[in-house]
Amino acid sequence: MARAPSRAAWGRLLKMEDDIGICDRCKRPLMRIDRYGEEFVGCVACNRWGSSSTDLFMELSEDDLRALTEMMRTT
Repeated sequence: MARAPSRAAWGRLLKMEDDIGICDRCKRPLMRIDRYGEEFVGCVACNRWGSSSTDLFMELSEDDLRALTEMMRTT
């Protein structure tokens, strides 16, 4: 089984508040993360993330999503 990367390995949770926005799919608050030095805004539940540098959306890997979920529990 693959181990989830540590917090420092891929990024950090920057902000999780209603003022960022609400997911248009599941209506949960969006969050802002730093992933390898690039800022993304997205939804953990839907695993859909966007960056201001591109119009494309991406999904986090299972390991990254697991690490982010763990960070949310401990913050």
